[in-house]
Amino acid sequence: MLVNSLDTYFVHIPKCAGTSIEEFFLKNDGINIDVNRNNKHNYRGIGLQLTTKQKLNYLHGGLDGRRFGSTLKNNVPAQHFTALQAKEYISNFDELFTFAVVRNPWDRFVSEYYWHKLRGRKLANTKTTFEQYIKNVKKELKLGRDGHYHILPQYMYTHDDNLEPLLNRIYYFENLSSLENDIIKKFNIKCNFKTLNTTTKTKDNYNQYYTKETYEMLGEMYKEDVKLFYNG
Repeated sequence: MLVNSLDTYFVHIPKCAGTSIEEFFLKNDGINIDVNRNNKHNYRGIGLQLTTKQKLNYLHGGLDGRRFGSTLKNNVPAQHFTALQAKEYISNFDELFTFAVVRNPWDRFVSEYYWHKLRGRKLANTKTTFEQYIKNVKKELKLGRDGHYHILPQYMYTHDDNLEPLLNRIYYFENLSSLENDIIKKFNIKCNFKTLNTTTKTKDNYNQYYTKETYEMLGEMYKEDVKLFYNG
């Protein structure tokens, strides 16, 4: 998300408090957003509430890669551009304050599972077991950066293909107060990120969803995330 008023770009990794952060920046710019998150029949995400001009201004919403000339097979929406993609379309990217929030891969994966089930996406539906979802995602990950943007390893959002970091700062879902404090200091803006775009089920301990085998399988699937962000 491009925030011109603050010379900032936020890389929104799915299921890492991104909607709450985007809402904060939009409301700070005077754009009121009201997202009904947990009702799939009445869901109105941020992109559905922005005008086309606003979507272009914020590099957000229902504008997929085709609008910007992207050749990516999955036509990732602008809201979830990786740092590599954002650099293609923002000429002064390296002059901005750039950041992302990452999350424990095992915890994030449980949240993704319920997100896909709730919306009936191709990787899961209401009948898909957690173990089957892991297998489905494992196959999808073989597509690399052309895989479904929601399940890409987090490092693909923050690093280049040589694992060189592309952002100024990486924050942690588990410690959002660090981001809040930096925003207060850097921009003199009061903020309190409420992780509202959550799935009720994920309030449970994520460890209970895994067997020893599936826990190790997921660790292998997202081994670069574990290594780069969680000292694996």
